[in-house]
Amino acid sequence: MQRLKILSIVCVLMFGISSTSFAKESIPSNEASESVLREYFEASVNKDYEKLSTLTEDQRFTSLEEKKQEYKSSLENPSEVPLSFTIIDQQRVSDEDYNYNVKLEFPDNETINLPINMQYVNESWKVIITTQPINEQEGYEIIEHADDNLNIQKNQAFADPQPSTKCTWSFSERVDGRTFTSLCKKFDLATKDYRTTLNLQQYNDHKDKLIPLIKYEIFETKFFGDNLWGYTDVYGEKKGTGFKTEIFGDTLKATNCYIKFTIENSKDTVTTFRGFGELYSF
Repeated sequence: MQRLKILSIVCVLMFGISSTSFAKESIPSNEASESVLREYFEASVNKDYEKLSTLTEDQRFTSLEEKKQEYKSSLENPSEVPLSFTIIDQQRVSDEDYNYNVKLEFPDNETINLPINMQYVNESWKVIITTQPINEQEGYEIIEHADDNLNIQKNQAFADPQPSTKCTWSFSERVDGRTFTSLCKKFDLATKDYRTTLNLQQYNDHKDKLIPLIKYEIFETKFFGDNLWGYTDVYGEKKGTGFKTEIFGDTLKATNCYIKFTIENSKDTVTTFRGFGELYSF
């Protein structure tokens, strides 16, 4: 009987120790979040888009399959695959939320400081990617710009420049205040002077009450977020003949791009917009 009591006490103690140990393992930690972050960037260096897709909560995409395809498309471009990464620092927001600064180096000699948010989601650490452009996020910095000489050498085919259409669009019945994107995606730009040209028309059904104003933005889709390459605002009705305007970007090249349209919001009048056009570069 005495032995049975002792055995029962030992079992209870062992269960308590085991439960405590399990609880400690279940508590998220900064070491665990950093380990997942390293795993994430190692996967990018190795172009393992399947692995990348399991380590992110990416608000840009509505399905796992879409996320995989976009990551794959981004990493198929050699210049978008990091050569190396270095975790610079870490800031604790809570036990389940950490911010990091990571230095990335790319084949075209570009070096950036990239802010990364890690959160403990459904009992695992995830890299959080939002719809906010990465180059508009606090902490983002271009430490060293891409080597333009390398890009110019790659673009020698444009020695005798000919216009090349990269994207066409057509929209109608778009209510003011809306934002939408072009159907043409994943086009690349290779410029010699940091600019691309839009040839467009835009108008609405209440020009007497609301003069059309549309913002045209070019974004690059990268595995770690969208990058705003450049934009222009087009004011006024442009109808009957094509209106040409230019968008100036921050780099000579842009990859895996799409166009985003934002129509000015009217507080007093509901109006619909129509437009079409093309984007081309030399």
